[in-house]
Amino acid sequence: LSSAFKTIKENKILEEITTTRTYGKRISTSKKIEGSLEAYAYAESTALAYILQNAFGGTITSATATGETIGGAAFTHTFSVGNFDQANSSLCINHRKGDSASAYVFEYNGVRVNEFSIVSEIDEALKMNVGAMVVDSTQTSNDVASVLSTADYQPLSFVNGRISIETSAAAITTTSYWHVQSMELGLANALKGDAESGRIGSDVLDVLPAGMAAFTLNLTMRFNTLTAYDAML
Repeated sequence: LSSAFKTIKENKILEEITTTRTYGKRISTSKKIEGSLEAYAYAESTALAYILQNAFGGTITSATATGETIGGAAFTHTFSVGNFDQANSSLCINHRKGDSASAYVFEYNGVRVNEFSIVSEIDEALKMNVGAMVVDSTQTSNDVASVLSTADYQPLSFVNGRISIETSAAAITTTSYWHVQSMELGLANALKGDAESGRIGSDVLDVLPAGMAAFTLNLTMRFNTLTAYDAML
């Protein structure tokens, strides 16, 4: 739906006493690279799996869902919050600007998800929003558009979806849920991308550590029962 990655390179004027009314010296500051994207969340997309694992920074475990036959189509996926020390601790994004004949291709390396959210609304497909911080970017000729295809991907509309809230995953049953009109689940990693993550002698970040993870869950729902109302308080 939208993709906006940018590389910012600024100059800093040296404010020193001179013999003129203008400052005569400047230096280049470090690169600042960031980006955002909004897209439909396709379960078949490998990119979504990479983004999710990177956003949580930990491991992903998958198992056949309770009540599903072995080899069936329903799975339970568990995402663990980690320290970006697992597989896919950083990502690489290839970004083409323009058509294939005259396009400029930029490669963003050392991408980490700073903010991630999934949004579901009535009569809308499931969307994801990603805010990322990047270590470095280069212009390249490696256009990967020809090997990409979403023809077989099916959008998720949550027509058969629901939100279940319990004290533990084991307590979630087929009856412990309420219907909602909209849902937004968000994660913020508080990545530290300022001067403390750089080093002298380089204009790109040396590290990109995460801060405390914060989660948000916004629901719009009808309080048909006091049980549902009490669960929100």
